[in-house]
Amino acid sequence: EMEPAGLRSALQRALARARRAHVPRDEDDAERERLAALVEHGNDVAMFFDAAATILWVSRNSPRVLRREPHELIGHHGFDLVHPDDRQRLFDSIQQLDRPGARVDVEFRALDRDGTVHWLEETATRLADDSPAGLVFATMRDVSERRAAQQSLQFQADLLAAVGEAVAATDADGGLTYLNPAAEQLYGWTLGDARGHSGGGISVSPRSGDGDDMVARQIRSGRRWSGDLWLRRKDGSEFYGHVTNTPVLSPDGTPIGLIGVTTDLSDRVEIMRTAEEDRDRLAAAQRSAHLGSFDVDLSTGTITYSDELYRILGLPLGSPVDSTTYRQRVHPDDLDAVEAAAEVAIGGDPHASQVHRIVRPDGEVRWVEARNSTPPDSSLRLCGTVLDVTERHRIEQLMDHEMRHDPLTGLPNRAEITRRLDELLEAQRAGGPPVSMAFLDLDRFKVINDGLGHATGDKVLLEVARRLKVAAGDRAVVGRFGGDEFVVLRPGHSLPDTSVEAMRSIVSALEDPIEVDHRRFFITASVGVAISEPGDDSTRLLQATDTAMYEAKKQPDQRVAYFDDELRGRARRAHQIETDLRQAIERTELEVHYQPIVDIPDGHCVGFEALLRWDHPRLGRIRPDDFIPIAEETGLIVPLGEWVLGQALSQLRQWQMLPGRDAMWMAVNLSCNQLTRVDIDSTVAAAIDAAAVDPSTVHLEITESVLMERIDGSLQTLTALRRLGVHLSVDDFGTGYSSLSYLKRLPVQTLKVDRSFTDGLGTDPHDTSIVRAIGALSDELGLELLAEGVETEAQVLALDELGCRLGQGFWWSEPMAPAAATLWLNTRPRQR
Repeated sequence: EMEPAGLRSALQRALARARRAHVPRDEDDAERERLAALVEHGNDVAMFFDAAATILWVSRNSPRVLRREPHELIGHHGFDLVHPDDRQRLFDSIQQLDRPGARVDVEFRALDRDGTVHWLEETATRLADDSPAGLVFATMRDVSERRAAQQSLQFQADLLAAVGEAVAATDADGGLTYLNPAAEQLYGWTLGDARGHSGGGISVSPRSGDGDDMVARQIRSGRRWSGDLWLRRKDGSEFYGHVTNTPVLSPDGTPIGLIGVTTDLSDRVEIMRTAEEDRDRLAAAQRSAHLGSFDVDLSTGTITYSDELYRILGLPLGSPVDSTTYRQRVHPDDLDAVEAAAEVAIGGDPHASQVHRIVRPDGEVRWVEARNSTPPDSSLRLCGTVLDVTERHRIEQLMDHEMRHDPLTGLPNRAEITRRLDELLEAQRAGGPPVSMAFLDLDRFKVINDGLGHATGDKVLLEVARRLKVAAGDRAVVGRFGGDEFVVLRPGHSLPDTSVEAMRSIVSALEDPIEVDHRRFFITASVGVAISEPGDDSTRLLQATDTAMYEAKKQPDQRVAYFDDELRGRARRAHQIETDLRQAIERTELEVHYQPIVDIPDGHCVGFEALLRWDHPRLGRIRPDDFIPIAEETGLIVPLGEWVLGQALSQLRQWQMLPGRDAMWMAVNLSCNQLTRVDIDSTVAAAIDAAAVDPSTVHLEITESVLMERIDGSLQTLTALRRLGVHLSVDDFGTGYSSLSYLKRLPVQTLKVDRSFTDGLGTDPHDTSIVRAIGALSDELGLELLAEGVETEAQVLALDELGCRLGQGFWWSEPMAPAAATLWLNTRPRQR
C-alpha cells in the first residue's frame, strides 16, 4: 500500500510512460499537434483510468460525448456516468482486463446531469504497465442514433413476427431474403438455411407447376397475385395453402423483389372431406381464406391498411381510411364487443382477438377474425390482422348443428333435448309454465333390427320420427334420445289427464302400418309421461318419465303411464335403496346365504349356491329382486359381486376342511356388469388365491340372456375364465334365445334348468317334455344338467327318471345363513 503522495507519483510515471508508448517519438512538432488534435477534437473521447475505474485523464472533447468537462471527470469514479441497470454488466466486462494487452468492447447507457440517457460504445485496453495503477486506455463514442435505428428495425421484425400467417420475401432473382417465425414453422426452413435459395423452388410442390418459373413471372409482371397451391416443406411433406404474393418495386417502378403471405388450408380441407363423407351436406370446395393487416399510430391517429384488408371490407383499393372506417363496416350487433377487444389490445394484451361480422357496402355480411396487438416496445401503436373466416364459421355452424341433432332423423339428439329441457325448467323456476315430458320406447323394435338388418330398421325409424313430429305439432319439441327411444316436450301442459290424452293421440299416429321395402310393420310404443314441478331438474324429470315408461310396458292395453304419486313413491324407495346400498357392506347389513345343491340319486350335498341377502335396519328384509337390478343399473354390482365371491370362497374353504367334504363346490353368480369387465379373470383368480381353494371347485353361473346379448365378448371372457380352471354354468337355461351353434362353442360344463320348467314336472307333460329335451341336448354336448326350483317329491322323482343327477330347491332347503348351512350339512350323507 502507498501513501497518497506515493500514489500520485506512481500515476504520473505511468501516465508519462503511457503517453510515450502511444505518441510517436517523432520530433516533428506539427505531426504531434495533428495527433493531439485527433485525440482531443475527434468524435471519440479518450481517457485513462486505473484498475479501480478512477478516471486519471480525459480528452478535452469530453463535453461532446460525455456531456461533462474534463475537470468534472478526472479523479471521479467512471461508473458514476453509467446507468444503474448497466453498471454490473460494465463491471463484468472491465474485469476481463486482467492482463497487459487485454481488450474489451462494450455498449452501455450513460446518464447526463439532467438524467437524459444516451448510448456509448467503449473500447478499453489494459496497457503494459508495471505500476500499481494497472493503467487502462479507453475510447468512447456516442451510438444513440445507431441504437435507435436498430430498435426501429427490431420493431419492424416484431410486427412481422406478430402476424399469425407465414411471411417470406425474395430479391429480384427470386432468392429468399426473409422468413418470419410463422413461415419458418410452416415450411420447416430456418432463414439461415433458406437464404439465397429460390423461394418458389423450395416451397412450391411439383404438382402445382415449376415454382421457380412462377415466382420469376410474378416478379417480372410487377402485379399482385393470389391463389391456392400445393406447397411443400423442407422434409418433403406437402400441404394445401393460400398464397398472396405482392411485388416490391423500386422508386422508378422496377420490380426488385416479392413479399409472399401463406395461409395453411390443411385443416379446412380435412373438415370439408370429413363433412362430405358423413353427410354430403357441405359444398365440394370452400373459398380460400384471405388475410389483411392494419397499423395504427395512436399518437397521430394515422392508419394504414393492407390491400387485402381493403378487399375484405369491400372498399376501393387505396381509398382514405380513418378511425371510423372499420367501425362503419362492423355489424351493429357486434360493435360493442369489437371496441372492447380493441381496448384490451391497447391495454397491453399481446393476443387480443375477436370474431365478428362486417357488412360490406353492397350489403354482404362476412365473418372475420380480428387479432389486435401492441408491439412490446411501443404503447402508441396498434397492429393486427383481419382474417375472412366466413366459410369456417359456416362449417362450424353446420358442425354445431350436427353435434346437437340426430344424424338419421334430423331431430334434436339427447344432448340438445337435455339442453332445451333445462331452459324450460329454468323458465318455470322463474315463474313460467310447467313442462309435460313424454318418453317413448318402441316395443320389440329389436326384432326388426336383428331380423331384417339396421338398414330396414333405420327406414322404419325415419317414418316414426316423421309421424311423431307431425302429430306433436309445432309447439312441441320432438327428439330422438337414442336407439328406438324418443322424447316429446310440451311446455304449458299442467294437467295429467290432458298430457296423457295428448300423448295417446300422438302415439295413435303410429297405429297405421309402415311400409318399407315391400314389407308392412306394425309399430307400437310404450310411453311414460311426467309433468315438471318447480324444483325439478332435467335428470329428475328424465328419471320420472323413464320409470313411467317401464310401468307402461307392464300395461300393454294402456300403452301410456303417468308418473303419479305411487310411481313417485316407488322411485323414492328405489333411490333410498340405492343410497343405503352404497353403505350396506360397511354397516354389515349384507350377508351371503347358501342353498344346497344335492345329488338326487343318493341325497348327498355336492355344493352350495351363494345368494346375497340384505336386512335393512328400517325396511327389514329387502328382496333381491328389489335391490339387485338397482345394483346392476348403478354399477354397485361390481364391488358387491367381488365381495360375495370372496365371502363364498372363504366359506367353501371352511366346509372343504370338514371330513369327507373336500370335493364340495361353490356356485357364484356373475352379473352382466362383471362379465363385461376386462379384468374379471384377474378378480376371480385373486379371490381363489385368497381363499386357497381348488379352481375346479369354483362354479361361476351366468344367465343365458346375458351370455347371448354379448356373445362375442362372452366367448372371450369365458375362455379367459376357463383357463383359470373354474367350472362354468349357464343359468336359467331355456328362458333366453340362445343359438345351438353358439351353445356348442361356449366353454361351459353345466346347464341349469329354469324353475319355470321344473314347476310342472310330474303334472304338466309339456314341462316334462321340455326338460327331457334339455337333458338330451346336454347329453349330446357332454354337459351336466342341474334343475333349480325343486319343491316337491313328484319333481324329484321325475328328475330322477329323466336322468337329471343334480337338483336345488326348497325340497331340500331354503337358502341359509352360514351357521345354519353348516348344521344342515352335518345332517347329510357324505359323498361316496
